[in-house]
Amino acid sequence: MTAGSSSLPRNHQYPIDDHDWISKLPDELLQMILSKLSTEEAVRTSVLSSRWVDVWKWRSHLVLDMNRVLETTPYKHLPNVSFKLARSMTKAIENHHRGHLESCIIHYDVLQCKNATLRSWIHTATRLKHTKRLTVTNRISDYLRGWKGTSYLRLLPDTFSHHSLTSLSLCGFFLITPHAFSHCKNLKTLKLLNMAMSEASDLSGFLAACTSLEVIVLQVDFLTQDSVLKIENNNLKFLQVTFPYEIDRIEVHATCLDVLDIRFIKGKREKFILAAPNIQVNRNAWVSDHGIHKPHLFYNVSSYLAQEEFAFASRLVTQKTVVRKMMIETSSFPPTKKFIAEPAVAKLMELPKGYKRLRIECF
Repeated sequence: MTAGSSSLPRNHQYPIDDHDWISKLPDELLQMILSKLSTEEAVRTSVLSSRWVDVWKWRSHLVLDMNRVLETTPYKHLPNVSFKLARSMTKAIENHHRGHLESCIIHYDVLQCKNATLRSWIHTATRLKHTKRLTVTNRISDYLRGWKGTSYLRLLPDTFSHHSLTSLSLCGFFLITPHAFSHCKNLKTLKLLNMAMSEASDLSGFLAACTSLEVIVLQVDFLTQDSVLKIENNNLKFLQVTFPYEIDRIEVHATCLDVLDIRFIKGKREKFILAAPNIQVNRNAWVSDHGIHKPHLFYNVSSYLAQEEFAFASRLVTQKTVVRKMMIETSSFPPTKKFIAEPAVAKLMELPKGYKRLRIECF
């Protein structure tokens, strides 16, 4: 049996109590049962009997979570509890048998755990467990709930360049080592949420190194505002941006971009340069001439108003995703595309709207 097999070795026999009917179930069913539990609960089943020692180790999804324990721990006990918890999390990821992980989620407290420990977890998840989807979230402790800053994240070069890793999400850090993204042609999805960086040029640099990205979600603050963010990617299909503080200029060059979701940008309209042939942004699409402060969503009608994607567009209208105006460009379509798009647009206009003042217009 290979290391990446999803079943326990059949030649490994465990003594089972004749009355323990659950333990007599096949390995596949036991694994299915444990898949419904949290990682912590699944690990605890290893103490039930020798039959259960290794069952949890074949999960394809791991969640290493410091949140629940630390949130209920008195402040004076935090150092000791944090140390033991981090050691348990290290043991869990190292003892995991399955060769490849579909996903690994790490909820981390940088104030209660050393940065080197996080680097070790990430290295194990990517290099040894070949994780496909990795999420790392920095937790802010209860006694610092009012703290608005982020915590420094120091990583080694090429940290995220393993070929198995296709999706990465980071949340709540000050990223000071952009070279961690060197040679990241493997990444298809990148999410940077509640992040801070020194300069926009640092972000431009490692986005340029991630040439295979198809989905980018950015919620980033920069210490230096007089810089330019450039996003140049011919594979990019979805881009969502949120920049809480003013940035000098943003340039997006993406020949395959189908969806541009602007959650919040503080700056003048002419400072946002878009070169995406699939998305034609009409001048009237912006709510304000002086600042882009409201959510805007632009998408390729031919891709997202086809019959199979109509449900997507209708959710944007009914679930308050679009607040003020939805602008749909159809004038440049050839007759065949107009034939598909125009009836779909008419249906959108008839939907009950999440916001009564929402306008849907074609140009």
